[in-house]
Order: sequence, then C-alpha cells, then structure tokens
Amino acid sequence: IKFYTEVRCGLLHEGRTKDNWTINLKPFTEPKGTFLGRDGEKLKIYRTVLLKKLENYLIIYIKELRGLKGNEEKNKILRRNFARKMDHLYEKKSKDVEWWKWQQ
Repeated sequence: IKFYTEVRCGLLHEGRTKDNWTINLKPFTEPKGTFLGRDGEKLKIYRTVLLKKLENYLIIYIKELRGLKGNEEKNKILRRNFARKMDHLYEKKSKDVEWWKWQQ
C-alpha cells in the first residue's frame, strides 16, 4: 500500500515520490535487475529497472487493448474503461456513446 500511495500516486498526481521514497541510479554494487534498495530510512527505486518494468507493462496493456493477449471479455472491459478515460481527459462526455451507457 505504501508503494501505491507514496510512489504511484505521488508520481502521477504530484510528479514526485513522497515520504522516504526516492528514484535513483542503481549502484554497480547492486545485482542486475534489483528494483528496490534502502539507504538508512530512505527507500530507493532504481530508475532503469522501473523504466523497464513500465515498458513491459505497457506492451502487455497495449496487446490486451488490441485483443491480442488475454481473455476477450476482460479485454472488452479494458477497452471500454480506456475509452471512457480518454473521453474524460478530453472532456468528451457524450452519453450517446456506447461505453458511457455501459455499467460494470
């Protein structure tokens, strides 16, 4: 939960991590692929590994949106939610569009 509120929400809503979380370069002494580290009270996220994990997640997400991976019913819900979010971001809230009528 702390990762969600202090890292995810911090980055998305404030453009920074919160509390004791930082994003750093991974030192050469850390094993390859190490995602998290600690320096006393500070919790470190290694930026290169974070970027790779985000890239991999986005590749899978795009495949699911396109219906190329996963369960078709799940993908349909994902596409509807994506369309609603895009409409919301661009302030296009036409209730005549199918995904605005649809309820989960």
